[in-house]
Amino acid sequence: MSYTDSQKGARVLWFKGFQYIKNSSSGSTIYWKCRSWSAAGCPGRLIDREGVKSESIPHCNHEISAIQQQVEVFKSKFKRRAITHPNEKPAVLINEVKTGIQFNKECAPALPSTSIIAKYPHKWRKNEAVQGFGNPSRRQDIFIPDNYQVTEKGDRFLLYDSRDKDRILIFTTQQNIEMSSPPLTPVLAVMDFEQAAVQAFTEVFESVEVQGCLFHLSQSVYRNVPKEVKAKIAHGDTELELAIKYLPALATIPISRVGQTYEEIRGELLDKYPDMKPLLDYFRRTYIGSATCGARFSIPMWNVHRRIIQNFPRTNNSVEGWNNRLNLLVAATKPSLAHILRVLRMEQSRVEEALLVFLAGSSPPIARY
Repeated sequence: MSYTDSQKGARVLWFKGFQYIKNSSSGSTIYWKCRSWSAAGCPGRLIDREGVKSESIPHCNHEISAIQQQVEVFKSKFKRRAITHPNEKPAVLINEVKTGIQFNKECAPALPSTSIIAKYPHKWRKNEAVQGFGNPSRRQDIFIPDNYQVTEKGDRFLLYDSRDKDRILIFTTQQNIEMSSPPLTPVLAVMDFEQAAVQAFTEVFESVEVQGCLFHLSQSVYRNVPKEVKAKIAHGDTELELAIKYLPALATIPISRVGQTYEEIRGELLDKYPDMKPLLDYFRRTYIGSATCGARFSIPMWNVHRRIIQNFPRTNNSVEGWNNRLNLLVAATKPSLAHILRVLRMEQSRVEEALLVFLAGSSPPIARY
């Protein structure tokens, strides 16, 4: 026994080689009729009482076909997987489905050619997006089907819809909000080097200590490496490549030694690599300062020496990591709204599972630096 879907999306039951479509139901009892009742005049009927199936009227006027059953099962599961895995290539889809249903090679001649099958996923995915959500040009015309307004376990997921011309949709759960809303009294905040964000955060949390992310400090250094220096590194100058790392490494030594160590590094590098001067000037101007002009970001703001000793995070990569994960899951430059919501619902389910594991007392993996 197995189930497939018709071209119009109706449920098809396969039982002992015959196809049935739903005729009617009464309570927990479902009445099925032979799918060939119209084309072949078959009177075959089947009754499903709470999962127990029995034929009430025998079939006639047509044969059973085990080959056709497996072909239809393949088509149904192929379509379903193509829609639920919108980024899988047709060749991968075909192999995964055939393996999953243990497809009999003797049934292969009954299938369309591989080149024709490979064209189906694009059509199905496009129809799914159009039928489910459409492609509106205005936000106020967006329609969210009911099944996408709840999580996979049935909790409300579309928690807010402004329903105006500047429409805002918020997808989350009440549990997510409750877990994120306890009164916060943070001691330390690790942030990117963005003055507006830092200022806004300190206005809300006046007593919090804001420090910069070591990863973003390193990025700012590498972004300002002069072209001449990059060219030498590209030609294999490994010593020069290592020398650039001296600058972000200043963040790991005690604050009291940063200024003097920078001047020592600056003198040594300028003697050996004059092309480094623009980078060294940028670092002094932005992170060190001088007697006449303070740094844009003070040394205590980006120094991580104390954080290393106290085993505090040196970066905010754990937050950035979720953004990267979401990009990988979406895996498209211009995803449809339907695809984005499918990904968000799957991610919500994953977070719920991870939360249960955490509440059960499982220890998080030890961070390796």
